[in-house]
Amino acid sequence: MKSSTPDATGNIFNAFESRKHLYEIFTNAPVATAIYTGIDMVIELANDKMISYWGKDKSVIGTKLKDAVPELLHQPFLNLLEEVYTTGVTYHTNEQKANLHVDGELQDFWFNFTYKPLTDADLNVYGILHMAVDITYQVEARNKLMHAEEKLKNAIAVANLGTWEYNPLTEEVFLNDRLRQWRGLTEKESITMQEIMESSPDKEFIVDELKTATISGNGGIDVEYDFVHPESGERKRFHTQGKVFFNDDSKAVMISGITQDVTLQRLNEADMENNVTVKTIELAEANNDLRRLNENLEQFVYVASHDLQEPLRKINIFSEMLQKSSVDMNAESKMFLNKIEKAAKRMSLLINDLLEFSKVSSKEKTFIPTDLNRIISDIKIDYELLIGQKNAAIEIQTLPVIEAIPLQMNQLFYNLIGNALKFSKIDVSPIVTVSCKMLTEPEKIRFKLNPKIAFCNIMVKDNGIGFDKKYAEQIFEIFQRLHGKHEYAGTGIGLSLARKIADNHGGFITADSEETEGALFNVILPVTRD
Repeated sequence: MKSSTPDATGNIFNAFESRKHLYEIFTNAPVATAIYTGIDMVIELANDKMISYWGKDKSVIGTKLKDAVPELLHQPFLNLLEEVYTTGVTYHTNEQKANLHVDGELQDFWFNFTYKPLTDADLNVYGILHMAVDITYQVEARNKLMHAEEKLKNAIAVANLGTWEYNPLTEEVFLNDRLRQWRGLTEKESITMQEIMESSPDKEFIVDELKTATISGNGGIDVEYDFVHPESGERKRFHTQGKVFFNDDSKAVMISGITQDVTLQRLNEADMENNVTVKTIELAEANNDLRRLNENLEQFVYVASHDLQEPLRKINIFSEMLQKSSVDMNAESKMFLNKIEKAAKRMSLLINDLLEFSKVSSKEKTFIPTDLNRIISDIKIDYELLIGQKNAAIEIQTLPVIEAIPLQMNQLFYNLIGNALKFSKIDVSPIVTVSCKMLTEPEKIRFKLNPKIAFCNIMVKDNGIGFDKKYAEQIFEIFQRLHGKHEYAGTGIGLSLARKIADNHGGFITADSEETEGALFNVILPVTRD
């Protein structure tokens, strides 16, 4: 008995040491590992990696798998385990999706795993060894890559691009369906780089580009060339971009890129260039017509200032002489003679106004510091008699000194103040106010004026008969009158002249009024030229 005790003790000790060693191997295994026993799949052992996959802790040891990981109930794993336990046949699969509660959230994972049956000495299955590898990252990365490739394919299809690859070592050429279609190739028909070159009139140019990219090592290709379809003879224009890939010996091993059919684009560009050329010619012709028109206008100005004025002057003189010498002229004849005289004087006034209007277009523009206070004061003197007759008041607030053409400033405000005195109410003394304010930055932006230049608003306001707002633009058109010539004298040119002068100075003029409520004219002018 004594001799047998050490042996028995030794065997027990050796069995204990072996079990401990196996347990350490099991728990430190690089893959997730677990052992389930019995048909209920009680978790006998599970290493930390497997427990972390489940999102649990070590308290699951000794519990049924379906209780420890309840989310498996509606998934295929428990049935698979039961089948392996029943049949004794190992089950292995790759990329199996599993839904597991981790960090309080049901998440998707993918595993490669094996269910291996464990048998006793009589080959009866008593448990299952479960080994699993988490490949979620790889699957998701591959899915992202597939998604990106799909998006790239869609982008290539939408952009109507051809893609290609060329291996300089094997002379193999790959063309996508789009590029094959352009070149008249079937799906399985092969083509060599030499054949591709032969179909292009720009063969030498393309060869040079390829040599430069592959030999010099710059690795980039960007060429545009013509292609002639081998069957239809149709000529197309292709734009090709590519990249050269080199091995460790700096030898080109692959060239890939994209090709775009730019035939229509280049035709449109050619049409545009042709249209630009045509429009340029038309513009030159229009400029010549404008030059001839200006020459004719200058001739008219000369005729108006010399040839037309002289016969009108004689009409006025002879009309006055006839009235003085014809004592016995009856009333009707005197009336006709008076109408002739008035018409002649009116025509003379109209010619003078037209001459003034044409002078504003003169190329001679000498801008000098102009005191608007002095301009308005001189105008008051010019209208002194009319001011006295109408008992009018012209109130002038402080006005700025601006860079302008003094004569044109005099014409502008002479017409505005003259209109204010002319279109006054009966039995109401005219009051004309001339004031000024500087434009703010937001106002300059609203009026689309140069923000770097100071602008002033000269306001001419009266208490006259006014006009309907709907005529606020019409009154600035040449020969436009809102009242009959017998009611108010004039030719209808004054306000047109005022607007033309404002435009000539880089400004503008607007009007605001209500009938019987007077009128307000805003004259926007730059204070300086730059």
